[in-house]
Amino acid sequence: MSEDALRTLPWLFLVGFVALWLLIFRVAAWWGGWNLLAQSYPAGLPLTGERLRMRSAQLRAGCNYNNCITFVSSAAGLQLSMPLPFRFAHPPVFLPWSELSARREQRWLVALVVLRARRVPDVPIKLRARLAERLLAHAGAELRIEPEPASRAAEGAG
Repeated sequence: MSEDALRTLPWLFLVGFVALWLLIFRVAAWWGGWNLLAQSYPAGLPLTGERLRMRSAQLRAGCNYNNCITFVSSAAGLQLSMPLPFRFAHPPVFLPWSELSARREQRWLVALVVLRARRVPDVPIKLRARLAERLLAHAGAELRIEPEPASRAAEGAG
């Protein structure tokens, strides 16, 4: 291999790595539905409220966001955002409480709460129950967590 080719190799690796990183995040936003949430519920100004960093959620099609979402919960609603290195194709989302529904779900040994936004009902936001209860405490009477339907509860337990 020539000297010029050896000097170019690290740059090619870097460009390839960045391109792959961006592609993965673009596909994840599409696959999980983050892009649909962001189109329907774009975040405006930064929200003030209880800020919980490095939390997890699962969106559509089993797209997991493990320990990378920042939630901000206030009387106005719920904001979801990603830290800067992961923000590509994941702009911040603001969900007003009036646009959300919440339902309990049991999956094996894990108690979940599934949030659904009215304008994008096919993109569930699945949270651990303790996290959801903490976030939804700011909703007041505007949003209550519905119990899991009896037929679904029997399926999840078995």
